[in-house]
Amino acid sequence: MMKTAHFGSNRSYGLSKAILLYSDGQEAFATVHEPRNSPDGGPPYLDAGEPLTLDFLRQLAKGLGQTAAREILPPNVLARTPDVLVWWTRPQRRVMFFSDSSDGRTLNGKLLPQPPLVFRVCGSELAVRALAENKRPRSDTPLMFAPYWNCDGAGRVCQGSMRAPGRPCLEAMKP
Repeated sequence: MMKTAHFGSNRSYGLSKAILLYSDGQEAFATVHEPRNSPDGGPPYLDAGEPLTLDFLRQLAKGLGQTAAREILPPNVLARTPDVLVWWTRPQRRVMFFSDSSDGRTLNGKLLPQPPLVFRVCGSELAVRALAENKRPRSDTPLMFAPYWNCDGAGRVCQGSMRAPGRPCLEAMKP
């Protein structure tokens, strides 16, 4: 029996450890187990476990990519975690593509004024909201709907065929 798995990519992942969680409903603990091949060719089994340690959890988090690269953050970045990047932009004129005709195919590409905006990248999802005032938002600043037709009520952008950010890093802020 194999101890590998495929998750929609060309990479093959092998089972290297197993974590078992135990709980009585109020307290919990965890053990870490090594997978072993059965001597008779049967399915693999888990060896006796050892208590899970904070050191193991740190190594696991690092191995899963939960360490953010060291970057000097520009002043317009509002939040940065390994999973999310949030930044704001001042009002500016941007090229916008709206149909000038009823055929739905003719786009005008005019330079139009845009309000101050807050962008969020989480995974490959992009969201945008507008600000009522041209100043760096705080945690209690109300967010408005951005003036775009391809956003839902939560500000998520229907990206269509546009380039999607691969991960939440400063590179994702580039237009």
